[in-house]
Amino acid sequence: MRRLILFSCLLAACSSNGGAAHDGTYLSDASFRRGELTASLVNSSNGYAQKRLASYDSGDANDWSLLPESNPRVALIDHNGHLAESAPLDLSDPDLGKQAFFRYPVQEIDHRFEAPDVAQASGFWSDAEHGLGGLVHVTYDNGLSETALTCSTCHAREDANGLTVGVTNPNLDLGWGPARVDVTTADGSEPVMISDIRPTKFLTYLHHDGNVKQRDLTTLAIRIETLIITSHRRVSRPPREVALALANYVWSFSESLPSPPPATDLGALIFASTCGSCHSPTQNFTGDPVPLAEVGTDPTLGLSLERGTGKYRVPSLRGVGTRTPLLHDASISSLTDFLDSARSGGHRFGLDLDDASRAALLKYLAAL
Repeated sequence: MRRLILFSCLLAACSSNGGAAHDGTYLSDASFRRGELTASLVNSSNGYAQKRLASYDSGDANDWSLLPESNPRVALIDHNGHLAESAPLDLSDPDLGKQAFFRYPVQEIDHRFEAPDVAQASGFWSDAEHGLGGLVHVTYDNGLSETALTCSTCHAREDANGLTVGVTNPNLDLGWGPARVDVTTADGSEPVMISDIRPTKFLTYLHHDGNVKQRDLTTLAIRIETLIITSHRRVSRPPREVALALANYVWSFSESLPSPPPATDLGALIFASTCGSCHSPTQNFTGDPVPLAEVGTDPTLGLSLERGTGKYRVPSLRGVGTRTPLLHDASISSLTDFLDSARSGGHRFGLDLDDASRAALLKYLAAL
């Protein structure tokens, strides 16, 4: 009964925030999930797609649905390194998405980050309600325990205004450099920028290389579910209620973004002629992926055997005024630097503007 009630609540949430009502079928229909996965994969021959096609609701002995469901006891770690009360997530909680964002273990991490001084030096945020950088101490049913990251570790930022949720943590350094992670390779050869996930609802494609077409909320739920499964070394899977609630919660971040300036604004007119062919204002400032040569940035990720598509995603620019760093490799620190005509590197669009036009465009971008 508990799951039936939750199913109804999540279904209503899907409908209220723009998701298709049938997304609730994700919880119970394996053939539906399999069809949605297959339809969302852009390049079915790369490593990312092949792993999922081989095991996600495959109906054979390798089926990830056969993995034990994991909802372990977790305890937040506070700014002094102390543990809060340990408990599993309540799958009937109306705020399950938020709770999972801050408390569900996504990726094991070295125990040394429990030390507040190391965590602070590595850019972890600290918050009275959500602890030290979203770190949790996890205790499994077999008695084993570990320290783990949550979604919030990478996708939240602490500043003078408190904790901003969904935005990139620009200071977090887990070994790949600030605001960069490599969730693809064992040798760390394909680090990418930690994404600002506030405009996720607006995206037509997920991943920096546009490897997944976001058809609806189910696409994101499957993306989250399979991310956790692979992060957990394919020995367990999250409750699907958690994956779907997280998808809903992430989509809700779009509500925190300001409305764009009017199309008659000078900056908007300059944007339309300089940037609008890729970042379409009528599509929430995103669009279809662009060939690597046209973007002109480092093509390593787009050519990856694991996730490559030969293109890069066009990120939504909603919220770009409070986003840092920029580009898929986190190589540019600010909008001002991004439009500096003296900078090197790819994505040269707008660098030939005169000073007045550049200032108007920067003002417009900052307001998105």
